[in-house]
Amino acid sequence: ELGALRCTLLSGHTDLVLAVDASADGRWLASASKDGTVRVWDAASGACVARGVGHVAAVGAVAFGSRSPVLLSGSKDKTAKLWDLRQLPPPAAADAAADADATPASLPLLASELGHAKEINAVALAPNDRLCASGSQDKSIKLWALGERASELAVAGTLSGHKRAVWAVAFSPVDKVLASASGDMTIKVWSVTEKGCLRTLEGHTSSVLKLRFVRRGAQLVSSGSDGLVKLWSLRTSECVSTLDGHEDKVWALDAVEDGGGRCELLSGSGDSQLVR
Repeated sequence: ELGALRCTLLSGHTDLVLAVDASADGRWLASASKDGTVRVWDAASGACVARGVGHVAAVGAVAFGSRSPVLLSGSKDKTAKLWDLRQLPPPAAADAAADADATPASLPLLASELGHAKEINAVALAPNDRLCASGSQDKSIKLWALGERASELAVAGTLSGHKRAVWAVAFSPVDKVLASASGDMTIKVWSVTEKGCLRTLEGHTSSVLKLRFVRRGAQLVSSGSDGLVKLWSLRTSECVSTLDGHEDKVWALDAVEDGGGRCELLSGSGDSQLVR
């Protein structure tokens, strides 16, 4: 609960949870774990309603589709997998599952592709769910086209230019661009149509771990191993604000926007602090 920064513990994974995502409507949560599985949870009841099994190594990234009932995951096994969410239960069934501690359903696998030479650290879907991206330890970003029914993955291009691992990727909500964060201490903004780098943002003094577009794509917010959160203007390619509220690597970053121009940031760090 954001207002009071209260939490509810969700139990089910048998190893470390490495990534989480929330569906666009806020109804579902997805988690990716070192146990090699992905899980989908009902946000209201806290019940685990589905479990995806198929990766053969730790799953480090997961992302919901915005318009299509799909979930994308990326793993240390170098594969990107697309899962079918159409069979998730209605709210009443999810509540019953929570009461009965029922066994979660199996998530059907729509597509699986080996696209990288090393593990996948990050995945993202474009706002229209027709394109997705995976960022890897191999320093590259793969673009994937989803079929008309969002049931397959086909390589649509490779973005190369980072000198170290890619830790995060994000699509602009309004433009045909993608941003990536890397261990080379830079953020790159790419054209997904031309497959070229449009600009490079420099300012972090260590690996950039997370990023997100804010203010309808006009700005980027990023966090890094230097313990800093930075706000960037895409028009000028300059850092317009630096927030220093952590004493360790900032591994988690998100933003809440009210539609009226107000943007609230949340960050989580290796210092065990969640800052709002």
